[in-house]
Amino acid sequence: MKKIFFTLISSFAILFTQAQTGNIKGTVKTSDNQPAEFLNIGLKGTGKGTSANSNGEYEIKNVEAGTYVLVISFIGLETKEQQVEVKAGETTNVPEIVLKENSEELKE
Repeated sequence: MKKIFFTLISSFAILFTQAQTGNIKGTVKTSDNQPAEFLNIGLKGTGKGTSANSNGEYEIKNVEAGTYVLVISFIGLETKEQQVEVKAGETTNVPEIVLKENSEELKE
């Protein structure tokens, strides 16, 4: 009986926690319209982040509801910041982001 009660309480806690969070999803391309693969994508001021796959797609899961600044960076490309709003229980689809080559880094 105690095991069943504990399992039910744990399940409700997990569902409640997930209901308070959302996801961020999007794609990144380079200025020549190619997928920007393996670049860094993070939420400024948090420890949350990910990297884009070979198609330039990314997803950050279980983000608390609120407004964040998404930071996209990679060596040789300009760093871009994009404000995003996460709503509980929803996936925020970020419009496609295009990164240009960073001419200063290329000169070095």
